[in-house]
Amino acid sequence: MSHDKKQIKKKFLELIEQNPIVQIACNKLNVGRSTIYHWLEKDKRFIGAYKKAQKIGNGKICDVGESKLIQNVDRGDQRAIEFLLKHKSSDYRDSEDALSTLKKLEINKLQEERLRITKEYDDFSEKTKKISVFFREEEKREKELKKRERELTRREEEIKKMEESIK
Repeated sequence: MSHDKKQIKKKFLELIEQNPIVQIACNKLNVGRSTIYHWLEKDKRFIGAYKKAQKIGNGKICDVGESKLIQNVDRGDQRAIEFLLKHKSSDYRDSEDALSTLKKLEINKLQEERLRITKEYDDFSEKTKKISVFFREEEKREKELKKRERELTRREEEIKKMEESIK
């Protein structure tokens, strides 16, 4: 193996220990990802060293993340506080399970209520349709009666005119 290749592998592993993202290390070394993945396929020692470096890098990234999380907790960020308690304290994790169960029960109650209301609405809607049909029929009857009344009034007037003409 050439001296340059050894140096690049060594530098790559150092970069991975700082930040476990392969693309970032490749960019800094001006090496293609395919080269790195080829080495990972062919070189058993490099694979072991890479996994070790990656574990160290992941640990550092997690430390940074936890540090930021704690900063957010210190600032009073409610979501950060809830996240920290849920993931770091079994007391809160258990109560979270209880809350989850309560939420599920509440959702079930709401779904049952929704079904009841939907059925009630459907019944009401059906009654409304029947009432609407009834009123339309009554309107038709009323129109027919008014029409008949006008016809009778017209006939009465005709009869009156005929009577007057006879007199």
